[in-house]
Amino acid sequence: MGAVGNDVAGRFDPSTCPDLYVDVARPLGAVMLRLSRLVVALVTLLALWPALASAQTKAGVVTTLQGSATAARTALPQPVALKFKDDVFQNDRIVTGDQSIVRMLLGGKAVVTVRERSSLTITEVPGKSTIDLDVGKIAVAVAKEKLRPGESIEVKTPNAVAAVRGTVFITEVIRATASADAAQLGVVTNFYGFVGQVFLNFLSGQAFTLGPNGFAGALGGNLANFRPMTQAEQQTAPAGLTTEKKEDVKIQCPCAKGEECKCGPKCECPHCRAKKEKKDEAKKS
Repeated sequence: MGAVGNDVAGRFDPSTCPDLYVDVARPLGAVMLRLSRLVVALVTLLALWPALASAQTKAGVVTTLQGSATAARTALPQPVALKFKDDVFQNDRIVTGDQSIVRMLLGGKAVVTVRERSSLTITEVPGKSTIDLDVGKIAVAVAKEKLRPGESIEVKTPNAVAAVRGTVFITEVIRATASADAAQLGVVTNFYGFVGQVFLNFLSGQAFTLGPNGFAGALGGNLANFRPMTQAEQQTAPAGLTTEKKEDVKIQCPCAKGEECKCGPKCECPHCRAKKEKKDEAKKS
């Protein structure tokens, strides 16, 4: 047996895979120790594999960013600052800063706009994408024609779940306390419907179908309030979810107020536009 063992070892190069090479001349205890270490390493890798794989699975892309937003990822020790056209991955925890808005395209099927001081996590399983809104406000627009049969998108809050297909709606989570233990008691969830239908299930056990211009909201596990949106709510619900327009820039420009010009080369205020036109005319002449 010794000759056979040495012959096999002679034809096998242990440098190619030292952890799998067992020297027959070694004591049995040393051999078992090496094998046990290999088993532990494999078990650890298998345990971590789902988290590592999901952390690297792309969920969407940042299409608009005004202000600041970060993404906390399971594979990284610290949150990373998001930038325009950055990828967003599954299990990312997105947090927006003060006076900030981030808009993301998820899987080419839904556009999610996140208001300032909001926090959400994106997950996905076959046939269903889930946006877990912890606090803040988001607007969700889902393209029904992009969804496969049986596919849906969910928005979860601490006390409600919304299932959507081909819908435009806004979800708002207001926390009376920062404690996660008191989430069911100290959190208010409001839904505002604009286009299509939203299928709602509340912690109280109530289920509603929210249509256009509809409102539904609940405090913790209390009975939900389901009614048409007021005119004031139609105006205030989208607040903080729209980016600054050029007209707003013109109003804020010092030139528009008759003050000293401190504008950049791309300013579109009437004063700077007139200066550019004069320069263009001078070049032509």
